[in-house]
Amino acid sequence: MIGLFCCLAAIYCYFSGRTGLAVFVLLLLATAGFQMIPVQWMVMKPLGVTKSYDWVLLFTGAILVIRPRVFAAVFVWKHFKVLALYCLFLVVLLGYSIFVKEIEVSVALRVFRNFLFFITLFLFLPLRPADFGKTAQFIVYATSIASVLYCLQPLLHTGLLNKVISDLDEDSGQDITSRFYNVPVFVCPALFFLWFPAETFRIRFRYIQLGINVLAVLLTQHRNLIIAVLFCFFGYLILNNKLRLGNAVVYCVLSVFILIGADNFLDKRLSKGLDDLGHTTSVSRQAGQFQAVSLSDLSTTEFRKMLFMERLNFVSRNETRALFGIGLMTDDSKKARSLRFYIGAPDEDGNISQIANIDIAWASMLLQLGIAGSLLFIFLHLYLLKVFFSRRHDPYMQTGIFYIVSLFISSLYGSVIAMPYTMCMTMLFAAYYFQTMAIRRKSIQLCPVSISR
Repeated sequence: MIGLFCCLAAIYCYFSGRTGLAVFVLLLLATAGFQMIPVQWMVMKPLGVTKSYDWVLLFTGAILVIRPRVFAAVFVWKHFKVLALYCLFLVVLLGYSIFVKEIEVSVALRVFRNFLFFITLFLFLPLRPADFGKTAQFIVYATSIASVLYCLQPLLHTGLLNKVISDLDEDSGQDITSRFYNVPVFVCPALFFLWFPAETFRIRFRYIQLGINVLAVLLTQHRNLIIAVLFCFFGYLILNNKLRLGNAVVYCVLSVFILIGADNFLDKRLSKGLDDLGHTTSVSRQAGQFQAVSLSDLSTTEFRKMLFMERLNFVSRNETRALFGIGLMTDDSKKARSLRFYIGAPDEDGNISQIANIDIAWASMLLQLGIAGSLLFIFLHLYLLKVFFSRRHDPYMQTGIFYIVSLFISSLYGSVIAMPYTMCMTMLFAAYYFQTMAIRRKSIQLCPVSISR
């Protein structure tokens, strides 16, 4: 019920000129209240709203009915050609899944909707430059509150945040080093905003919030996430001409001590991860004989690598599968029962037909979108990375660059890059880019209808 009220409030704000507030409410819906509201309070299953971010699509549908011209931003479609190709591919893939693969319509539509959130780009285009600043502030404040709750979880031995797609499972541990997997989903962009000086983004209690979010990243015990944040921080120093030789030495030494301290605190997880990378070479030699691999002998790194390689090998053996994968299918489809893999989680019958997984984003994407669709997804992000870099002196564009880079790095050990709320955040940066381009070219009208004041 809360989700319905938030959706109605977002529609009202959107058409009453409070576009910045409307966008913040949409992000709140996309993340189940920034993970602070129980998911069961955000959904309405009788209406078919089984995920909190489904409200964003219902909001989009309402705008499509009331103001369809919002989506007729010809300038964006013209310059963002890869987005048009990606959209066309998804429509063709939906038809292929339903009429050729005969996947259940409800299943195909459920998977299809997860890839549709690029459409939020057009919802964000009416934002004024001042609205972007306020939205950034809201994101940082909400994420910092979520990070405080996340940091309290190991102390309280209980989960305080949801996981967006569901409420938290019983996965709390027994001590301070317990690992929780419900990390605030926007912790990276919040950190990136907080790196900039106070005059760039007017955010109160900057250093307190910075410390809280850094602590949250460390407590995730997510090796790739920690490496991604450090890598992006050095990128920030380089892009802003703050990395001189003396500073470089200091930062490198400081980073080493941070990694060593984190490694000791996290029960040598970073060291074990490096050891895993060295062991994957022996496993890769068995890539053509997946049935010979013993899952119990695989480390987490080896498991992810083998999972990806088996799915890639499966789709590449057939030209149609290379183009469309197995279609928009998920684990609960009747068609999925015929799949037979050797790497993955077995079902109740002992067979491995796992499609969706949270271990590595690209394994699921290869199956559902094929090699062609996965490449379009990658090219879409690379295009944004390219155009953001062309405006790299703009703090918002720098934050967008760091966000996309962090997504690619963490995608090797997670599925965040493919999540709907991630696409919403990415499209928010894209909307800022096109908005600033329109301001420079005064003859361009991004949004064909005036919405915000």
